[in-house]
Amino acid sequence: MKGMKIVIILVLMIAFSIWLGSVETGTDFELMLQKAYKHGTLRVILNLDIPDIDKLTEVSTSIRTGDTSPMARQAGFSADLELEKGITAVSEKVLYKLNNTNYRIVRRYSTIPFMALSVSPEAMLQIRSMNEVISISEDKLIPLPKANTLIPEDSIPGKPLLSQSTEIIGAKKAWGFGITGAGWYIAVLDTGIRATHEIFTGKNIVEACYSAERDCPNGASSMTGPGSAKHYYEYEYLSGYDHGTHVSGIAAGNNGKGKAGVSRDSDIIAVQVFSYFPAEDDILSWSSDQLKGLEYVYSLRNTYNIASVNISIGGGEYSSFCNGGSYDTAIRNLKNVGIATVIASGNEYLCNGISHPACYEMAIATGATYKNDVMAGFSNWKNGMVDLFAPGVKIESAVASGDLRYESWNGTSMAAPHVAGAWGLLKQMDMNMSVDKALGLLKDHGLMVNSSCNSGGSAARIDVGESIQSLLDVAPPINFSGERHENRALLQVEYFNELKWDQNPYNASKGNNIVEYQIFQIKDAQFEHLHTTDSNTFVYRHRKISKSEDYTYAVKAITDGGKESIPAYVMVKGSDE
Repeated sequence: MKGMKIVIILVLMIAFSIWLGSVETGTDFELMLQKAYKHGTLRVILNLDIPDIDKLTEVSTSIRTGDTSPMARQAGFSADLELEKGITAVSEKVLYKLNNTNYRIVRRYSTIPFMALSVSPEAMLQIRSMNEVISISEDKLIPLPKANTLIPEDSIPGKPLLSQSTEIIGAKKAWGFGITGAGWYIAVLDTGIRATHEIFTGKNIVEACYSAERDCPNGASSMTGPGSAKHYYEYEYLSGYDHGTHVSGIAAGNNGKGKAGVSRDSDIIAVQVFSYFPAEDDILSWSSDQLKGLEYVYSLRNTYNIASVNISIGGGEYSSFCNGGSYDTAIRNLKNVGIATVIASGNEYLCNGISHPACYEMAIATGATYKNDVMAGFSNWKNGMVDLFAPGVKIESAVASGDLRYESWNGTSMAAPHVAGAWGLLKQMDMNMSVDKALGLLKDHGLMVNSSCNSGGSAARIDVGESIQSLLDVAPPINFSGERHENRALLQVEYFNELKWDQNPYNASKGNNIVEYQIFQIKDAQFEHLHTTDSNTFVYRHRKISKSEDYTYAVKAITDGGKESIPAYVMVKGSDE
């Protein structure tokens, strides 16, 4: 009897595949349908047929990151609202047609033409007949690349210091030019962050959580605001539960005492995209949650200056680009507004493939090297699919077992944030730099590293210092800092910000004769000139300021020929005390 039931189901599946609907399906659909019958439901992602989607997306992506003026914010909001209206109208039609079937909404999106559902077999067959749906794909669980890949201790050259790897990739050289990532954000989609760790002192950390299994701190599947990206402390015995803290520290950490990540003065957008699965006693991430995280970052493009997104997540083996679909669309949108998506290639010792989602051509797939510029054996490789290398062995960064605790981890998870952080430095150098231009610079000025696989090939280990120097004519001042003071000498309290900087020795080596420094206050992305000093004055006091307000400043060096440096930035935070 059981065998007869299976035969009937297969006959029905074949019949439906012959005559139903316009959805692009084939063997993948039949396999998904079998899974739905086996388990009762299946989580899927629908590609929706949105009228004028290309035009709506083009208008939305024309509002690039780096412009946080009120005009840009309003333009971005209006364009995104029109895009959301188009997507919502079609998704509502799909849901209406599913009224008599068993389904559950998992995620709805506002800037990409997709929707994630948990559906019964009957609902899947109903969806297959809908003109509003272009294709159906499975919503997949993706693990963390295991960070503590075992390597014989005596085979690892060098000490486990983040200070070493930042020097290897030229970040310290960039800092010497005054390029520290100030004014920019690095987004990290991962397991969350220990925001109180000393390596994040003084940083603005924007937090969100998308966890389909309702593992956000508020007990729901979504949360934004302070504390949203808090770690799973009740699962701290799980390997990698604090993975996001380690990754964030590499990309943009700075404890002010010698431990600093690549884009040391950048701020952080931390998005927790993992869920706990009791059956596996492990934390995993749904593709649909990652998509929501990417869309969240996209929505902030005119609220914050966002250089890059780091995704140290991956699984599977892909020997060719897995282009098309929801992930590809989300990464493409980010790229079109000037935000790079950097993804770890994975740690499975593959020589003919890399993990998902690094396999998307729009992503910056990153492999790991030892500190002597040899490809790490665990680093997944496919010639032409790995874009860049960065150090990924014995990288010391913050962990969540304490605010002062650090550990050395191995993995492409550690390599990727070196590259994501490099984007923060490049975007400070040129806020309008495209993803393709930045990638080209890192490829052209990096050190070529040969693959250790028999399949051969090579990719560039990044040198962001050389990349920046290739563009640099006049260097900005260095050590730009600001401090708030009060003056009680006039029988009333006056507050002022004291700004200090040093001359950049690079200018003398370049033959640049600096004759003055120009100081600006930045308001709504506009530079307002405050003062000009001569070349021997390295201090300025901005008087009669508000005690409680934050102030952002820039200083430029000017040569006798009228050439000006890019700005160095500093923010002086207000106080409510």
